[in-house]
Amino acid sequence: MRALRFLPLVILAVFILILPATATQISFHVSVVGDGILHPGDEIPLTLIIQNDARYTGLFNENISEMLPMLTLAKNLRVELDSVYGVVEVKNVDEQVLGDLPSGVPARAVFLIKIPEDAREGEHSIPLKLKYTRVEYDPINQKLVYFDERDLEYFKISIKKKDYDFSILSVSSDLVAGKEGLVEVKIKNIGLNTIEDAMVLLNCTPPIQPNPKAMSAFLGDLKSGEERTIKFKVYVMSGALNQTYPANLMLNFKMHGRPMVLFKPLGLQVKAEDHFSLANIESFVSSPKTIRVSPSASLSMSIPGLSGLSIPSMGNMGKPGMSGMPSLPSIPSIPSMPLPSTPSAPSSMSSVATVPSRGYISLTLTNVGEDVSDAYAFLSFDTPSIQVENSPYIGELGKGESRELTFYLRNFAPPGDYMGYLIVRYINKLGDEELSGKLYLKLHVSAEPALKVLKSETRELIPGMTGELILNLEDSIDASSANLYLLSPESGLKAVSSSAFVDDFSKDVRFRISADGDIVSGLYTLYLIESFSTAKAKDLVSIAEVPVKVESKSAYFEIVSIESSELYPDSTGYITVKIRNSGTMDVQNAVLKLELTPPLSVAGGSAIGGMIGQSQPGTYFIGKLKPGDTAIAKFRVEVDKDAGEGMFPVKIQLEYRDSQGYMHTSDEITTSVEVKEKPAITPLIGGALVLAVIALVIAARFARKRRSQK
Repeated sequence: MRALRFLPLVILAVFILILPATATQISFHVSVVGDGILHPGDEIPLTLIIQNDARYTGLFNENISEMLPMLTLAKNLRVELDSVYGVVEVKNVDEQVLGDLPSGVPARAVFLIKIPEDAREGEHSIPLKLKYTRVEYDPINQKLVYFDERDLEYFKISIKKKDYDFSILSVSSDLVAGKEGLVEVKIKNIGLNTIEDAMVLLNCTPPIQPNPKAMSAFLGDLKSGEERTIKFKVYVMSGALNQTYPANLMLNFKMHGRPMVLFKPLGLQVKAEDHFSLANIESFVSSPKTIRVSPSASLSMSIPGLSGLSIPSMGNMGKPGMSGMPSLPSIPSIPSMPLPSTPSAPSSMSSVATVPSRGYISLTLTNVGEDVSDAYAFLSFDTPSIQVENSPYIGELGKGESRELTFYLRNFAPPGDYMGYLIVRYINKLGDEELSGKLYLKLHVSAEPALKVLKSETRELIPGMTGELILNLEDSIDASSANLYLLSPESGLKAVSSSAFVDDFSKDVRFRISADGDIVSGLYTLYLIESFSTAKAKDLVSIAEVPVKVESKSAYFEIVSIESSELYPDSTGYITVKIRNSGTMDVQNAVLKLELTPPLSVAGGSAIGGMIGQSQPGTYFIGKLKPGDTAIAKFRVEVDKDAGEGMFPVKIQLEYRDSQGYMHTSDEITTSVEVKEKPAITPLIGGALVLAVIALVIAARFARKRRSQK
């Protein structure tokens, strides 16, 4: 029985243990920054203050106290505001993430809203959706548990009319390019007070011009809620596009005798009744390159699409003032473009020339009017830097029929967007010649060439030597193949092989470049002229810049010593040359060449003669020679019998191959050797005399010995 008395306490203790350890109630308070008074027609940002009013009502202990900030936290709070019909229209309807919001800390959310012109006046409660994650503590498993929660809170706004305001209820017009039309505007006084002595004025900007005789209207007094309809006359300039143009409606009135002005924007729709329409406009035009050419640089070559290219004397190519608009006989409405004069630079100074690009525009021309015959298409640009080369003949074009047209352009203009227009000349049904309106189009001049240079590598390009330029190209326009031409504006760099044909852009393209001996090592810019064709156009041209590095290492040789022996008139002696590679590059298969002048001449063969199977007088095979290495070459030399004593010139030159296998020849090194007078007793004669004396001495001793024996 005593145990039963404690049973309720035991049940209560178990119940407390299994209950969650937290008892948190999370709620939010939402309010509007400011007085919350809005007006019909307002389009403003609405700022809301959101505060977490979470309260914890559960049991407290030491652990709960430490976790209290977490248990009262609205984690990952997101808010969303929906439009309320007839009251408010929300422009940004996506959720706004406010993040973790602790209890008692306010957060700010901004929504772009619009109050309709016919919004209901008065006080309105607007719902705000809130999504967050609530945190609880599980005492049994001793871990935090997360719950996704949703809430709906309301804030209040008040919609009140302005004292003086009006709205545009409707705008109707029938405006056509090149004609005068009527604009009808319906307005309403949405303010609280009567607008006195109201006068309405229409302000427009080109291509719409208001008629001075019908650009304003006097309305008198306009009561609150009253509607009026006003009509204006405007003229639309020829060439206006099919689009809506901006205008302003200005309302002048008096408030207690003081003049006041209200403005409202409106759009005026213009229709261009074109006989033709354009579609499927595609183009590729790259930017030209301006090159500063030194007087000694020669860059003349023939390129398809740019006939007669010669820099710096490029003829008409350097004169972008030439109009690409073909002449239209008996049509005075299309003026011709004058040619600007191009001053000539002094021949002693470096000149500047522009290498143009050649691109295309392809489009579909559709006849949306009556049938035409003998039609031509003419394309022109406001800038003389873009020249149109052709005017396609269309012929007969019935209503609803289309033609694919391609225009070729020679471009001197820098990168950017340019406006052009197309005019069709045709014969109508009555046999009269007519011109269509201008059909405008946009041309983009790209700063990038069609074939981009992904890699530029030079090998063995050293002052005084010929090296190799290796290019890797990327095809960005689906060219079938390309002819490449390398231009060098630098007088110290010359393209030995200046052209290449490419039909596989995954492979490297190679050029040979010769560097002058006086050029300074460093980076230089060469130009790659790219002539290519695509499925839509032929013989297009773009220009790419190619960085070229002239390396400082070089092959340089010096004579360490030159020795001669037994060089006497009418005899054969030796010349021994010791040479050193004082440069910074390895040379392969080096051959030393010795050139003599009479009375000296090379006698017999040399080491290389035995190697190649024939005698090669004056050459000596050295082989590989690293920087700092020395080599010795010995030559047999014949001296003419009439040679006199003295010093005679000797020319030494080295032929070798670089690491790429290309042959090079060093500069000539001139030195001298000495021919001496043949002594009376030469070493050979002296040796013979010594032997003869020894023989006589031996013979004398032998004879004396025989006498003594007798």
